[in-house]
Amino acid sequence: MRISRLTTLSLMVVVLLSGVVFAGGWQYSGVGARAMALGGAYRGLSNDGSGAYYNPGGLAFLTTNYFNLTATFAGPRPEVTPNFNSNGYEFGYLNGQTRYPVKDNIYLMGNTALFFKPKGAEKLTLGAAVYQMYDHNAVMNLFQITPAYNSKRQIQEDNHRSNIDVVTFQPTIAYQFSDKLGVGVGVQINRGD
Repeated sequence: MRISRLTTLSLMVVVLLSGVVFAGGWQYSGVGARAMALGGAYRGLSNDGSGAYYNPGGLAFLTTNYFNLTATFAGPRPEVTPNFNSNGYEFGYLNGQTRYPVKDNIYLMGNTALFFKPKGAEKLTLGAAVYQMYDHNAVMNLFQITPAYNSKRQIQEDNHRSNIDVVTFQPTIAYQFSDKLGVGVGVQINRGD
């Protein structure tokens, strides 16, 4: 069976670029203070608990058992410009008006990791990490009843709500083959609600 070049190229583009597609518009961009401070250079080091996220093979070079707990505060401010209509009817949505959340939120997002080296197998590292990669809770005022329907009826100001959380659990195993080569595998199990 022969695979065309276009199919191969398309598959490579999807695999390589799929990590940058976010349905909600933003994502916590990194795990661990040290890793975020080093930027892309951390992928080569990857020798602490954040390594499960960036490069599980680097965990093979841990010299001792490892536990970390990191917290990050984020304060995104989403905006929405409604454009809801059907056959020219707007149904009371505040179309064309840029709207912001009724209340700005500060989110506490964090990660924790625990890795250990079993006795008698010093080249092996086992462990797991938990990350909260996405948190978004917004209450917005996007709707207002038009006077033609009912001028006496009032709607509460917070008439649209969203609450989206994504937590990742990642069991990981790493093995050190030599002083410069470590191989690791981690499986991410995501839960969103």
